[in-house]
Amino acid sequence: MAMAGFLPFSAIYIELYYIFASVWGHRIYTIYSILFIVFIILLIVTAFITVALTYFQLAAEDHEWWWRYAVCKLIHRPSFM
Repeated sequence: MAMAGFLPFSAIYIELYYIFASVWGHRIYTIYSILFIVFIILLIVTAFITVALTYFQLAAEDHEWWWRYAVCKLIHRPSFM
């Protein structure tokens, strides 16, 4: 799960640095075309990571994967329930 979050974040880290530097430096961010390209890259990387991790889960032939999901849902349920 850490890898699934780290890889998309590393794909957009430099662009986030420029955005935050312009916001905190009171400058105008003017590279919207690069931002759009980085957003597309983020979507592609996230889709590939999702497919790859799903494949690895199914290739391991772990037929009881849903128990792990059910336990996580019970542990992390909202407080209003």
